[in-house]
Amino acid sequence: FLIAWDKATCKAPIETIGLLGKGENLFVTTKLPTFDVKGDECESYLLAANILSGKEADFGRVTPVRVVCQNTLNLSAAQFSDEFRVIHTGESIKQIETWLRRIWDTAKAKQDALKESYEILANFTPNGQQVQEAVRATYEGVAQPDADPATRDGLDVLAEWDKQRKRVVEHRDNVLHLFEGQAVGSDLASARGTGWGLWNAVVEYEDYRKPRRKISSALFGAGADRKQAAFDALLRLATV
Repeated sequence: FLIAWDKATCKAPIETIGLLGKGENLFVTTKLPTFDVKGDECESYLLAANILSGKEADFGRVTPVRVVCQNTLNLSAAQFSDEFRVIHTGESIKQIETWLRRIWDTAKAKQDALKESYEILANFTPNGQQVQEAVRATYEGVAQPDADPATRDGLDVLAEWDKQRKRVVEHRDNVLHLFEGQAVGSDLASARGTGWGLWNAVVEYEDYRKPRRKISSALFGAGADRKQAAFDALLRLATV
């Protein structure tokens, strides 16, 4: 895997490398071209993961990072970044090398697309209703179950639902608190009251502030999905 990485990137310096879980998930990143969004400097990285559990495919993506607050911004939408998934076969390493070489060679064009989308968010000032809509799309509510409160089982189901409902409300409130001025870099012109600032608030919460957070979730799992959901919602609102 690492030999394929070196071949594809012409032995570009490795920025980070590590093992997640119980050592079954190997990931590696290298730096791509830097750009700024209204003075807010962004760095992007090529990320690839070698999943050794035997249950998941290897994959990679372009991962932008906001330097000001070191927020990992995982963006997997095809129109803004690139991603591959490779099932473990005899040809999998060759497939990984081919993908990495292609994405490395076309990184500049992808960075231009990323910069354009980020600038759309930085120039978008959502109103109160739009802020709430984006946050709700990121942390979706939990429907009340059809359970009988007159029974012990029904009470247990409703108690669990209430716990989940309160957790969702807590997540939303914490993100709004960050967006309203408590996030790192929230006083920047690009972030203050903008869609860019709200997205970074979600990212900061998921990556740094959220209780019981996991690195694997932030990079590959539910945390990454929530950051993607926030981005999608905000970009849609900004371009309606």
